[in-house]
Amino acid sequence: DLGDRPTAERLLRQARKDGIASLGADHPVNQTSSVNLARVLLSEGKVAEAAALYQEALGALRVRYGESHPDVITTLQSLASALGRSGQTAEARRIYEDTLGRAVVAFGQDSLTAATIADNLGCLLVETGEPGPGLTLIGQALATREAQLGPWHPKVANTLGNLAVGRWAAGDVEGARSVQPRILAILREHFQRNLDAAESDLAVLRFVADVRTPFDVALSLFDRPEDASVAFGWTLAWQGAGTLGQAIWQDTRRVVAAGGEAAQAAWAALREAERERIRLVMAPVTSEADAREREATLAALGQESAAARERLSGAVPGLSAARLPLAATPEAVCAALRRSKATLIDFVRYSRFDPGARATTAGDARFSVRYDAFVMGPKDCAVVRRTIGPGSAVDAAITAYRAAVGAAASCEGAACASTYKALEAQGESLRQVLTGPLKRDLPPSGTLWVVPDGRIAEVPLATLSEDGQFWVERYAVASLPYPAAAVATATAKGSSGAFVVGDIDYGAAQGGAADWLACGTEGCGPGATVALGTELASADRSTQVCGYTADWSSLVPTEAAVVGTALGAAMPGVVLAAGAAANERDVRRSLPGHRVLHLATHGFFSPAGLCQASATVGPSGTSDPLRLSGVILSGANTTRGAAADNDGVLSARDITSLPLSGTELVVLS
Repeated sequence: DLGDRPTAERLLRQARKDGIASLGADHPVNQTSSVNLARVLLSEGKVAEAAALYQEALGALRVRYGESHPDVITTLQSLASALGRSGQTAEARRIYEDTLGRAVVAFGQDSLTAATIADNLGCLLVETGEPGPGLTLIGQALATREAQLGPWHPKVANTLGNLAVGRWAAGDVEGARSVQPRILAILREHFQRNLDAAESDLAVLRFVADVRTPFDVALSLFDRPEDASVAFGWTLAWQGAGTLGQAIWQDTRRVVAAGGEAAQAAWAALREAERERIRLVMAPVTSEADAREREATLAALGQESAAARERLSGAVPGLSAARLPLAATPEAVCAALRRSKATLIDFVRYSRFDPGARATTAGDARFSVRYDAFVMGPKDCAVVRRTIGPGSAVDAAITAYRAAVGAAASCEGAACASTYKALEAQGESLRQVLTGPLKRDLPPSGTLWVVPDGRIAEVPLATLSEDGQFWVERYAVASLPYPAAAVATATAKGSSGAFVVGDIDYGAAQGGAADWLACGTEGCGPGATVALGTELASADRSTQVCGYTADWSSLVPTEAAVVGTALGAAMPGVVLAAGAAANERDVRRSLPGHRVLHLATHGFFSPAGLCQASATVGPSGTSDPLRLSGVILSGANTTRGAAADNDGVLSARDITSLPLSGTELVVLS
């Protein structure tokens, strides 16, 4: 669901192999493994092998359950999909039509099973040039799902998306556009519900992945210049999914940090009520009595959720404000830009939909990855949409630039002159790819808020060059995780001064904030400053280890005192935390409120398997990916097993809970 198909394929192949060895080839568990593996193979374009696995599973399921069992019908649909992808559309159609007939006999014309098959068959007919009959079947499926599941169900949104595609294929572009607002409304509703019900960060991301296709279709539909504002509204909704991920991390962290029983109880009650609500929403309704009972239960659960949410907000101050970006609109973003006199560049990587193309064994040719960008300025807040380029071309340019950066970082002696020149050329080339199409839309100088997407997130845009100047010399460039964050950024409380961390003693954690040094034009004092040697440490400060168990070597002397002195000459309120006094607890408390942060220390990123014990949280043993990366502070070599808030490791999880919206520049060196 998160796109790591090679790993999924490897794990599922192993699970299937182990299952056959221990349980036998005909065991139901192995049929499930075969079907899951086939799904992954199909997504990778390995259609023939996927079809063979579906056939294998189908044979065993028929023997065990008979022709009309739901598992048999579901697998038949998957087989038909695989055959359609391989170009065997006639055979795929035959299977769909045969399965639909059996489902109607076994479960009824108005059953959800029949609706699912009708929806899939309708899509196949649309893809193969018969939009009329296809739209009829999709319309029947929509009516059944609305009646059985209610008008706000996510599967209704999926069928509406299929209806839009069918109308588009039939030439009715306006008819396709007309259903998009309803799809957006359903997805917005379920964003919030899934946030409150999620058992993990992964659950939120999986929901986001499930609803991606309607977003891609909408961006493709609204591609005229006059549609830019509408398309940007869709982008706000989709990239608001990032808000969901961040919100659930921050909400959980606040509750854990608060530590009060009331907060814990309210959080548990809210999640339980929302999980039960989603379970009911997803369940089919078989009678009017069932429908009435479900509506009454849903109303009661809604009241429970509201009460729990109110208790949680009372126990965790600021919780409601943290969720405001979920409701951000283009108008709210415009107001934020005007307050800050900033220009927004929102990059978006999406799969552009072409209703005239066909799915083949090489993949679904109807979708091609593309980068676009939306630009909104503070003057009139008009939204402009520009095409950046095909996904493969943009990604290749980023790969070349990063290779040039790597070469420049490792060069020695006279060879560096040509290497640096090559890096400058690659930077200019990449800037032209990423921002060349935006040249007439950007001011000559000022503040830029940039929302990267896809591999653009790997590029420090401020370091790219244009006409012999780095962008940082022309613009104040800030990266935002999603466009709605502009609202919070514009209203952030002002910060001042700088906080510098360096020359850390990893073997001891003594003292704290009272021992830190104030930096001014005369250096960092009072008294002695941290001594500098003739050459700064050149050790590799970012490494692929488990930060909680590694032994960290000294980096003294670093540039920390020089940086502190330079900043102290430029602004008031500059502090240097060094030696054994740079402990995690005091450093974390002091990071918010400063305009500039500079940390000269070790950092790490770790594969999950290398750091599993330290990244495991909660009774369920869930792995927290944000504990697999961090920076190292004083005493890290000797405080293992200490309280998590003072173990010498400032993890990415710790950082997500910090209010850093007033911080303008962070340097990790």
